[in-house]
Amino acid sequence: MTRRAGRPMPGSGVTETTPRDISPPSRSDVPPAGTSPDDLVPVEEMIEAGVQRLAEAVALNPNVEAATNTSIQAHLSTLRTAISEVFYNDDESTQADMLLMQLDKRVYLAQKVALGGTSERVIETLWEIFKQAIAAVTASISFTDHMENGRRACEFEREKLVSAAAGLDVMLTQSQVSATAQEVRRIADDVQEAAGDVAQSQLAAHYQEGAEAEGRRYLFWNLLFGGSVLASVALASFLIAQSPQSNWTAQEATRITLAIPLLAFAVHAARQSRFHRDAQASLSLVAIKLKTVRAFADSLEFENRQELLKMLGEAIFSAPGQSNATTEGADSLPISMPDLTELLRSRGTAQNNAGDSTR
Repeated sequence: MTRRAGRPMPGSGVTETTPRDISPPSRSDVPPAGTSPDDLVPVEEMIEAGVQRLAEAVALNPNVEAATNTSIQAHLSTLRTAISEVFYNDDESTQADMLLMQLDKRVYLAQKVALGGTSERVIETLWEIFKQAIAAVTASISFTDHMENGRRACEFEREKLVSAAAGLDVMLTQSQVSATAQEVRRIADDVQEAAGDVAQSQLAAHYQEGAEAEGRRYLFWNLLFGGSVLASVALASFLIAQSPQSNWTAQEATRITLAIPLLAFAVHAARQSRFHRDAQASLSLVAIKLKTVRAFADSLEFENRQELLKMLGEAIFSAPGQSNATTEGADSLPISMPDLTELLRSRGTAQNNAGDSTR
């Protein structure tokens, strides 16, 4: 069995520098013309260098958290140890050589992923590398059957790789669960925000419908008021026209008083018309606030936004009679929007000043 120069036999503690087989080298063992000995790098050394670059790439990846990076570095250290202790094989073993070359190619391709891929993608790529490494170690064990200690050392390194691969599998599962949990929270937030938007839209539509209904009532009572005035004038004119032009007696005056109920009804219609006009204006104002509060609140800081929404909610949903005494009902905010904006800005400035003073 021919061994690569300078590679220790696992479990022997001795570095062999001369081949056991002194037969003439085959054509495949002869280096190409013009190639110096320094240019011939064993594949396992190329894998070791690739794993080292892989560890550096993971450390530089901004998508990999510190705790995940620490665990990955420990697993890659296990892989480097296995490479230096186990990966040796007979030059005539095409199966072992093929596995090592596949591992070297996989390590090379994984470096780009480790440098900029997502944490989940990096862990999945490393897990594939460990699977390939375990296959290569398993193939190498068959060439140590004549050395019990070397075979045991190879099996121990293989079990370490299997344990590291299982750790990567757990990390991958945790990363997937964490990503799923974040997606669920995002969906829940989106559903909650959508529900709030729907409720806000429905409430605004309710107030808008109320305002339109009050507008129709205002128009109806306004028409009654105008009709009552015209009817009272027409009735008075008719009574005067039927009376003698020269004398005004008590009877004619009594007839004219028949128009007084119409005048009283006209006054009542005028008051009702004004009431529904004010109600329409109030409901329209609330509907406008509900439609525009989201866009206005998004421009504020979180605390000020929450306070604004709280004040609007208290103003809208409070029981009648709990609003400010200067307002006519609970359908309007206790202060105007410019005053509210100035109040929130002053509070934000005061909080910033307080934070600077404590520093």
